[in-house]
Amino acid sequence: MVTTSVTSSSLSSNDISSLAQIFAVPLQYYSEHNSPLEEDYLKRLSTIVGLGFTSVLVDGSLISIYEPHLTAFITHVEKATEADHFSVLASAVAQMVSGAVFLARFQRADYYPLFVEAVERAVTHVMVQEAGKLEEAKRLLQVMFKE
Repeated sequence: MVTTSVTSSSLSSNDISSLAQIFAVPLQYYSEHNSPLEEDYLKRLSTIVGLGFTSVLVDGSLISIYEPHLTAFITHVEKATEADHFSVLASAVAQMVSGAVFLARFQRADYYPLFVEAVERAVTHVMVQEAGKLEEAKRLLQVMFKE
């Protein structure tokens, strides 16, 4: 019995790279400015990764592919705003998002709307807009969550 079904919303490797760059924008900002909002953004990223990996666990077929991304996230989240850590962290989040949107069964899960909202809020962060990446963020949201 096949447990994985592919949706049309899978991301290309270029899209994943672009998504990682978008997730990194606020992390870079927090690296340069000691903002109290850093903790909120990291919680949002943790929610995204947690729900994304939950979808992978429920599906069961891609655990070995996404487990290293979960490990990278856990390893680097404590030092997320240090310059040599935020790009690895952002990449891990982007990979987890990619895996989760790939799994069609996840779209029927009760917690899927929470995942979508967390991703939307993270990629449309005010710093993403300030960095001139909002249009790319909107394009990626359309690719991932088109209806």
